Amino acid sequence: MRIVIPTSPLYNYFMDSKGKETRKGGLFLVGTPIGNLEDITLRALRTLREVDYIAAEDTRTTRKLLSHYNIHTPVLSYQGYNEKDKSLQIVNIIKQGKKVALVSEAGMPGLSDPGHLAVKACLEEGLSVTVIPGPSSLTAAISLSGMPMRNFFFAGFIPSKKAERRRLLERLREMKEAQVVFESPHRLRRTLEDISELYGEREMVLVKELTKWYEEVQRGSAREVLEGLSGEKLRGEYVLIIGPAEKSKPEEEQASLRPLLDAVEEKVQEGLTLSEACRKVAEREGISRHRLYNLYLKRHKAN
Repeated sequence: MRIVIPTSPLYNYFMDSKGKETRKGGLFLVGTPIGNLEDITLRALRTLREVDYIAAEDTRTTRKLLSHYNIHTPVLSYQGYNEKDKSLQIVNIIKQGKKVALVSEAGMPGLSDPGHLAVKACLEEGLSVTVIPGPSSLTAAISLSGMPMRNFFFAGFIPSKKAERRRLLERLREMKEAQVVFESPHRLRRTLEDISELYGEREMVLVKELTKWYEEVQRGSAREVLEGLSGEKLRGEYVLIIGPAEKSKPEEEQASLRPLLDAVEEKVQEGLTLSEACRKVAEREGISRHRLYNLYLKRHKAN
């Protein structure tokens, strides 16, 4: 297959407020394939070919990509554990008028991958930062999900410790938006068990090995998805999309909170103001004081 790469030079000038060139060089955030090596833009290939250096989260993965497209740009290591020091190194290189491309192992730099410290350091020094958009497992999974996605909440990777993981899931459970999370293979089953317990039969989608040979999409409740993984050797990274919480009808909401509203009523009868009564009950039960206050007013207005 013949690949045609545009040969026009990179736009590598940083302009001041008067439109005059002040500095050459800059940082280029380049999106790279999340699996299939053909999922890369012509602009990304041109950038990787023309910059002076490529800072890579995983140098081995990046060199495979460069070799595939016959690109011989020098590669620097830019991993999470050395991100701060390497960001300063990148700044110093750019100050010398050089161009540096920043790539993650797959997808877009800075999205649950190293990158933001380099961007921040360059911006603080007034250096040019340009993005060359590319593949993302987040947007790819959302497109495949079949769920309405006017709004969603991205939580990144789920915490590895059980207590922290459950606290996060309990918070996400009440959200009106769909939730998207990443998970690793060795923790996936435990996370699905927690989701099953906390979310019940809520619809969800599990996407694995996006754009790769074994790409697969599973739909159903967490329990059904978990059963579908029975006996399977898990590998790669997974994207989980959990449907939004169902909207409860006003009368159902009133009924579920009736004991709490009764408790507020008792405290009001004891002489507390409505605001004080709602605050005490809300603190004790761990719910929103404003929500309790408004529901109390609705109840008395209806009566």
